[in-house]
Amino acid sequence: MAVLPEKLDKTYKLAQTLLVPAAKRAAGPVLVNFKAGGDNRPGPDKGAAFEQQFSDLLLAAFAAILERPKPADKKKKSAKEEREERISKLSLLSKEELEAQLAVEKQGRQLYEVNQFALSCFSMRLEKIISRPFLLADNPLHPKQLATMFNRCAEGASDNANSRSAAVASWNKACEKFYPEVLAELNNALIRQRVLPDLDEEAVNNRYKHGREAEKQKAEAMRKELISQVTGKPAEGADAAKPEEMVEGLAQLVKNASLQNPEMQKHIVSTKTGPAIATTDVIDALRDVKQPEVRINPETGYREADMQQTLASLLKASTNLSSFALNDQTQGSIALLSMMFEKFKAEETIAQPIKPLLDDLQLPILKKALKDENFFADAENSAQQLVNEIAKAGTHWTPKANAAKDNFYKKIVSIVEDVKERHEENEEVFEENLQTLAEFVEKEEQRAAVLEERILEAEQAAARAEAARARVKLAIAVRTSRKAIPPLTRQFINQQWEPVLFFHYNKDEQGESEELQKALADLELLIEAGIGSPVNLKDLFTSMNKQMTELGQEKADREHTLKALLDELKTQRINAERRRLEEERMRAEGKAPPAAAEVIEPEPEEEETPDVVVDQYTAQVASLRPNSWYHYKPEDSGEIQKIKLAAIIKHNGSYVFVSREGMKVLTGNQHDIAGLLRSGKLLMVEDGILFDRALESVIGTLRSAS
Repeated sequence: MAVLPEKLDKTYKLAQTLLVPAAKRAAGPVLVNFKAGGDNRPGPDKGAAFEQQFSDLLLAAFAAILERPKPADKKKKSAKEEREERISKLSLLSKEELEAQLAVEKQGRQLYEVNQFALSCFSMRLEKIISRPFLLADNPLHPKQLATMFNRCAEGASDNANSRSAAVASWNKACEKFYPEVLAELNNALIRQRVLPDLDEEAVNNRYKHGREAEKQKAEAMRKELISQVTGKPAEGADAAKPEEMVEGLAQLVKNASLQNPEMQKHIVSTKTGPAIATTDVIDALRDVKQPEVRINPETGYREADMQQTLASLLKASTNLSSFALNDQTQGSIALLSMMFEKFKAEETIAQPIKPLLDDLQLPILKKALKDENFFADAENSAQQLVNEIAKAGTHWTPKANAAKDNFYKKIVSIVEDVKERHEENEEVFEENLQTLAEFVEKEEQRAAVLEERILEAEQAAARAEAARARVKLAIAVRTSRKAIPPLTRQFINQQWEPVLFFHYNKDEQGESEELQKALADLELLIEAGIGSPVNLKDLFTSMNKQMTELGQEKADREHTLKALLDELKTQRINAERRRLEEERMRAEGKAPPAAAEVIEPEPEEEETPDVVVDQYTAQVASLRPNSWYHYKPEDSGEIQKIKLAAIIKHNGSYVFVSREGMKVLTGNQHDIAGLLRSGKLLMVEDGILFDRALESVIGTLRSAS
């Protein structure tokens, strides 16, 4: 049985209390005890067994987030091997098992979409408890995790497919009601324990919504806006433009622009008029197109792009399509893609070796666009998403000295080659390779996350310690201000009591622990004793000695120091009593007692502060968010580095940037980073939805030319 840290264990037990009874109620159809023949002996308690198994699985899920990611298997599988393995796993499932698996996945998606923010908050609080990040999908209460647990328990309770199906349906229905309540209860319980009580919604969204799903949502919003621009109709509502209207609008834009702008001719395949040839004939002609011979850099082994040739010029040179009239949809699709791929080549943020690979996708994507009239209106199209993901990965990647040793590049090459080879006979080739790339990138990120996590832990610990030291200095300064502290007492405070306060401040960021309050109270009593006030020294020294012992201060040093301190404090008390008696005598004789000596505080040394520039770049730094990517050009190197903002350390406000491999590259405060942005040495990368940005740019060009 796994042993969890205290707060995590409390969270698990609360989740168990909330979830297990609900799961047992939903599992009613598989918990019925059937007895054979006339056997009246009691059968096994299926309900108790179900509860125990569900509790064990839930505990294992909580324990799993404590484990660090294991290093990936060094033996790489080809895209074909990975695909065949997935297919073989599916083929081994019975119809009932496959239906159950699909039901689990569907339920998981629906619950996740509705409750993503609450689940993300819960994940961040769990990360705070265990002091390490994990994938949102690994959250023990992720809908897919819970659905999988329930399904396994149902399978263990009954081998009747109909009973299991009824139980899963009951569980799905129950989840719709109680799942949001469970997340709310767990989040509130952790808030009461002061585990991230004031979570910023934007911070949560940036932590968990930076994946493929968020890119899809952004692309869909952009596409709706583009459809509205092209058609002149609203993007939303009953009067919103239909996809087919966008197709017609795009075709008209291409036609008008080609008539008005001679530059457009390099993207037009045919100017013939008359009856247009069928789209199937165009696709047949495309099968004869031979891509230009691949050029390989002899020194690096990376491919090199032909920066001059457009898609349209390739078709004119290698087919006879220019001899025929083409319908508006075909002409528009070719021209749009020709212009868009030209923009891909000009995109500075994409690493050069990736551009010829994107070029190789031109013909497969054109064929898909010709077969699907709504291709440009559909942001969820897997072909477009594959372009986006390859381009996005290319903005984060830096080529190695030798392509043969570059696993990332070799993976992209294998994906592109697979699409080129199989796109004719397999409609799913884009989706399959999109999934392959997503899985590869996720594994790469997990490997980098291990190193990145250690770096951030070290940065956070250093910043936390620095902040704790500053709080200790302030606490002492406030309490000793304008008080004549004798030398041994001041020395004791600075050398022996500062470490005690530092330990508690470093441990307790909120400053509310009983241990810290006791240490501060003893400090105040010590200061009062230092100026001669009546203080119970026996109780004070017993308390201080105990705290110093608990922190591991050496006994011999401690006893010698405390003895000398005690002697000084007794002397201070005697001197203070003598002064009091002398003042009383003088007042009795009608004389004014001497004024207390004024304590002169030393003037703080003025530190030279650099001139701080406040401008748009300062504001831009304040808007930076973790997991955003940048191009960085150090002064001592001519090479541009691709770096990610890994974290903003809250204790000192420093920004920590890492490479794609998770190595620390750059740290600095807000003004340091603003200076880099101002000088152009740091440039934010717009790395997502390349296809959509290119389409938006092309439409803008066409509209201005029409």
